[in-house]
Amino acid sequence: MESIVPVSDMRYYNQTLSDVSVGSQVVLTRNGKAEYVVVDIEEWRKTKATLRLFKELQKG
Repeated sequence: MESIVPVSDMRYYNQTLSDVSVGSQVVLTRNGKAEYVVVDIEEWRKTKATLRLFKELQKG
């Protein structure tokens, strides 16, 4: 699940970070435009591993 939050709300970062869990993300916007994504560390590790696998498969 994805939440969209203005960067200005990061002054309440504890609340924003509590919205992040495995399988979900928080998109931070600036002036209405998506700028950053906050994900749980396990989700980040899974994404990195998947990208590494795709790169290896692409090499053949």
